[in-house]
Amino acid sequence: MAKKSPPFHALLFGLLVIFCGTYCDGRIACEPGWNYFKEKCYHSYQFHLYTYYEARTVCIALGGTLAKINNLEEDLWLKGYTEGKFHLWLGANDIEQAGVWKWEDGSPITYSNWYTNQPDNLARHPDIAVCLHFYNEWNAKWNDAPCSQRKGFICEKNIILKI
Repeated sequence: MAKKSPPFHALLFGLLVIFCGTYCDGRIACEPGWNYFKEKCYHSYQFHLYTYYEARTVCIALGGTLAKINNLEEDLWLKGYTEGKFHLWLGANDIEQAGVWKWEDGSPITYSNWYTNQPDNLARHPDIAVCLHFYNEWNAKWNDAPCSQRKGFICEKNIILKI
């Protein structure tokens, strides 16, 4: 009788366990260069300047999305993680309807940390799509800018494995 090979998912799990033994703290796994916070992995690209659309494409190609901030705790963590870095795209915009801000997944912004009198590009450029970014000169408060500007960005994705 021929010997059966283990199912593919068993082999994949074994590889993840080996990977996790090397790259995680026993509870979570993020790929090398990514940082863990609250069930997500994050990576900032401060020296790679892309338009919002290009940054979104890069994050998707890496298996994630531009970062979404759901609450103050996540906002403060990302502020600390990106301290001293340049302007960084986050995953929200008003492309669909001017003045109506949504995250990339289509959900409305329920928590916000806009700088005083922001967003304001709607008033200055009502015909230009604007997107959300951290503005470090304003203590990492949020600002809107034309999506065609080149900035760094933050990607987020799900953890690889939780054991």
